Amino acid sequence: MAMKVIILGGGLAGLETAVRLVRGGCHVTVVEKDKVPGGMVGTFAETFNGEKYFFDYGPHLYFHEHRARFEEYLQEPLLSFEGYFSMAANRKMVLYPFQLGDLLRNYGPLFFARMIGSAAWSRISRKFRSAALEDATAASWMQEKFGNFLFQEVFKSYIEKNCLLPAEEVSPLWFSERKHVTGGGAASVIFAKLFSLLPFSRKEKVNQPTSTNLTAFYPRGGSGTIPEAMADLIRKHDGEVLLDTVLESIEMDEENRRIRQIAIRRDGEGEILDGDFFVSTIPLPEFIRALPSYIDDTYVRAAASLRSVTLVLLYLIVKMPKVAVPMEIFFADPEIPFKRIYEPRNLMPDSAPENRTSLCLEICVEDGEEINPADLFARSIRGLEKYGLLEEKHILSHFFREVPNAYPRYQKGFEKERMRLYRYISTFENLICTGRQGLFKYGSMTHQVMEMAKATAAHILSGEKVKGKPVDGPDLPFV
Repeated sequence: MAMKVIILGGGLAGLETAVRLVRGGCHVTVVEKDKVPGGMVGTFAETFNGEKYFFDYGPHLYFHEHRARFEEYLQEPLLSFEGYFSMAANRKMVLYPFQLGDLLRNYGPLFFARMIGSAAWSRISRKFRSAALEDATAASWMQEKFGNFLFQEVFKSYIEKNCLLPAEEVSPLWFSERKHVTGGGAASVIFAKLFSLLPFSRKEKVNQPTSTNLTAFYPRGGSGTIPEAMADLIRKHDGEVLLDTVLESIEMDEENRRIRQIAIRRDGEGEILDGDFFVSTIPLPEFIRALPSYIDDTYVRAAASLRSVTLVLLYLIVKMPKVAVPMEIFFADPEIPFKRIYEPRNLMPDSAPENRTSLCLEICVEDGEEINPADLFARSIRGLEKYGLLEEKHILSHFFREVPNAYPRYQKGFEKERMRLYRYISTFENLICTGRQGLFKYGSMTHQVMEMAKATAAHILSGEKVKGKPVDGPDLPFV
């Protein structure tokens, strides 16, 4: 008889795990609370003046890793493009990760000299510091890597926009788990650039943490076409993808450390699903809350301490053929409410009618926080005008969407509570928590999520008599 696997969450991690399992002969049921699969990897349409505009829930870039797999699901090639990121700070937009020549051209010799001096001093004084890891914060880590000057001028406000906390209260894991975005330290960049001038040095590779040269891919119809194709494939292999379905509770066999079944609700009716193995990709605190009430209160408190931010997405329909050249622009300017913008047309050429375009602005707020749409729109437009991207007269229409539990807050000390839950989860024989949400971990890149799913499915299909663990990568570093 085929193994019955229940997967909680129909985002990219859950769906890819399901595809691999149904192909391996398992009977899989995916439980997803939204009306469409994909989670944040979704695409939707809005109509303005009788014309359709297509939007994603933020940009989700696809790289060479797993490209063939995505193309297999879609039965068509992904669009290919080259581009770069930018950082907006101090009324300038510069390449990001930072490039020395670009910083010098945009900010001038005084800024450049202070940055170099601060980075050099940080590197020299590091030998005389011996701060314990438990005393480190995102602020101290960024100061050590980039120097205090660049931290104060750029990174401090950007960290605080993302985590809604003072940078001195943010865990250093915010930095270490985002190296694909932040790149190496300023001193490392300096030495790398000097080394590149030598005749025997190799050219900079694309898609590296310190590289501005990005080659990426994107589905012609938007990111949401990938999870839709994956869900169809699961169904073709006799699997189930239950949409608009809410997890109500989890029943455990405490003595044998197994999950027996889950209670769900769909179409207004309650159901019980039995399984041999369970995979959770839903937010880790949400999973813990669904467990029986008799579990140790220590774990309930640990789950409650893990806090997330809600992502407010402000979408603009713009009376211009194009606004921004970079694939994404990060905004460190503390006066501007949004942390990042992207232009869908740069990734999906057919996302807007001819001579029209659109923008997506990302704003972090507290989970459950009431926003003032008019004020948020006005402050956002002033920010776009400040950097010369557009004027309010160019805006034809706008609207908001909210994504709760979008990113972990990484408040200092959270890693101890997260580890407490990891250890508890690891005692269950038939459970794996994985994916960005399931692990309460940033892990934003699509290929990272795909590797987690690959490792999860391989572990289940192996039939190893090893208790389920949080799965964090292709080599199964069980906690």
